[in-house]
Amino acid sequence: WCPQLKQINLADGNQRFTVVDGVLYTKDLSELVMCPNTRTSVKIPSGVRNIGLSSFEGCEVLDSITIPEGVTNIGWSAFRYCRKLKTATIPASMVSIDEGVFSSCEALKEILVESGNRNFTSVDGVLYTKDMKTLVKCPACVKGVYTIPEGVENIEEEAFMYADVSGIMFPESLKTVGQRAFEYSALESVNVPGIVGFDTTGAFYRC
Repeated sequence: WCPQLKQINLADGNQRFTVVDGVLYTKDLSELVMCPNTRTSVKIPSGVRNIGLSSFEGCEVLDSITIPEGVTNIGWSAFRYCRKLKTATIPASMVSIDEGVFSSCEALKEILVESGNRNFTSVDGVLYTKDMKTLVKCPACVKGVYTIPEGVENIEEEAFMYADVSGIMFPESLKTVGQRAFEYSALESVNVPGIVGFDTTGAFYRC
């Protein structure tokens, strides 16, 4: 949240960090630590394995991101409030995606997953775990009534935050709905099955 930050510089001889194209990384280039908030696009170099927590948070003009093969984890809230980000592609190497990664990305139209990924899949631009038991994230620009497929058991925290959906059809298989799952969404109606367990409060907060 340094909205005017354009560049990060390091003193000569720094043994822990390095800067590539104005973006801060660990010295061995295994982790992206922080991107200045004024960047509109970033190409992450090969060799990076982890996108650090909140590393792009508040990059409100970022509209393009290339996540290379080899990245295995995206940290908590990494792209939160990237309000102009329109699409994101998860590489085949991705193993884990922390909560809130794409929260408040109001222009996000789709999250794609490259073929060969063993942990995640994308259905009409909505991100699920590979076994289709957990809905990870619904992009904000998904409109109308959204039907969650039968077999889905969990909806992650903030999964529908800012989503433009007007209605939700829950499956009978649903077991848990994460905190603030539908916060700031456009919901007008919800079809709730007979038994739904909420793992925390506030799932429909600020609808």
